[in-house]
Amino acid sequence: MRDYKISIVTPFHNVDMKMFRKAFKSMINQTYGINNIQWIIVVHNSDDKYMNAVMELVKGYDSIEVYPLKNNVRSPSSPRNYGMKHATGKYLGFLDGDDSFTPACIETALKHIEATNSQMVVFRREYELEDPNCVPLTELTLWNQTLDEVVMERGHWDKEKMFNVAWGFVTSRIFEREFLVREGIQFDDDIPFGEDQYFCVMAYGKVDRVCYLPNFIGYHYFINGSSIVQSKDMKSGQTCVNYARGFNKVFSLGMHYEIPMDTVMMIWSYYIMLCMMRSEERR
Repeated sequence: MRDYKISIVTPFHNVDMKMFRKAFKSMINQTYGINNIQWIIVVHNSDDKYMNAVMELVKGYDSIEVYPLKNNVRSPSSPRNYGMKHATGKYLGFLDGDDSFTPACIETALKHIEATNSQMVVFRREYELEDPNCVPLTELTLWNQTLDEVVMERGHWDKEKMFNVAWGFVTSRIFEREFLVREGIQFDDDIPFGEDQYFCVMAYGKVDRVCYLPNFIGYHYFINGSSIVQSKDMKSGQTCVNYARGFNKVFSLGMHYEIPMDTVMMIWSYYIMLCMMRSEERR
């Protein structure tokens, strides 16, 4: 088995292959070198044609591993956890199937996480809206953006800058994998929306040192109108209840670790309200 410094996990659920080719291109064009990256793609609850298309696309790349997964979970949590079980790299990151990394993302993130001996490195995101009516929900950077890096240590956190607005996307972070394994940090299959937030709250509850890269954009986020967050389809009453239960888990965990949850509460409350307004039971 080959040793990799970093593993990247991608959950794939019936992703438009045109979009996935952009993700693929961003990986094979990494300045760190695709052959130095263990890329784990978990094809989750997808039609067979997608599995075949993915296998054909990645053919010839020994560092890319593709695994099928079928179960009753309808969120990225399960395929991400499954992919983490196959990861062997010292560091771990996540890439969604319809997004992409900027060319120097992995090389830059690794350089800073190693130089600062951090357990997590956080870089900036740019976004692209599929539809102008989509809500541009993404992380904001309040750090001085002329700085290459800012290191936060437990006990000396600048919480106002660390936990502002829509913070907590796993795709704009690289983690030390041993830290995640040691602390038992995984995604919760029972949270249908906001599973990133739960994972990140768990990580921040245990992490000792975090490195932020205020002037480096490492991730291109495609905001899909059909995603769980953006979809305007009617929701069942049970779906609304599940969203609320998920929020309660995230909020309770954040309060346990004394992490500011006011903006999280505002955003989740907004989406739960929309869910209730679109509930089939109201019609």
